[in-house]
Amino acid sequence: MEWSEAHDIQLCREIMVTNPFSAKRKTSDRKRLWETIARNLVKVNSPKFKTSLSERAVRERYMRIAQRFKAKMNEEIKASGISPEQCELDVLLEELTEREEMAEEERFQQGKKSEKGQEKAKDIRLKAMEKLSQTKKRKSEENSDDPPKKSRRVGSETLSFLKEKNEREMDFKQKELELRSKEYEEERKRRDEAEKRQDSMMQMFVQQNQLMLSLISKLTDK
Repeated sequence: MEWSEAHDIQLCREIMVTNPFSAKRKTSDRKRLWETIARNLVKVNSPKFKTSLSERAVRERYMRIAQRFKAKMNEEIKASGISPEQCELDVLLEELTEREEMAEEERFQQGKKSEKGQEKAKDIRLKAMEKLSQTKKRKSEENSDDPPKKSRRVGSETLSFLKEKNEREMDFKQKELELRSKEYEEERKRRDEAEKRQDSMMQMFVQQNQLMLSLISKLTDK
């Protein structure tokens, strides 16, 4: 396919819409954007693009016409001292080259900020490591001045503690059982005494009734 001005204009229009400069150079993201541009151009009816149009072809074509545009503008400005009159393709190329330069400048500034941030973070880490090293050294010196501590037999102490705890629990349960038994026995005695008192009162009541009946019987006989 032979590139014409109409092809170049359509190419620049697609680049304006897709904006491959939003992705970093030589990355898969930018390559995908150029592939999108190539696919969209193939779908255009007029001017007609070849169906085998690749992302490399459209990318290299843009680079060629952009470089040609920059060279032409520089020559005309130097020759006349003023900006020459521009056609549609020139307007598109001027906008695209400015976009590309601005995107690259923005990424450059972000890279500088990132480098400064990384250097600052590295400096902070180094200072923190120095402080940690000094702290460890100081503690080591302090520990070296202290008399050596006797090692404790944690295992035997734990077993002894558990044994004592178990004995205390068993003793508590035994005392609690004895207390409950004592309370039950006292309660049983109280019930027995209450029953005895009730039986005694019933016997007394029966005796009183019998005595009353006997007295009434004697009075009746007289």
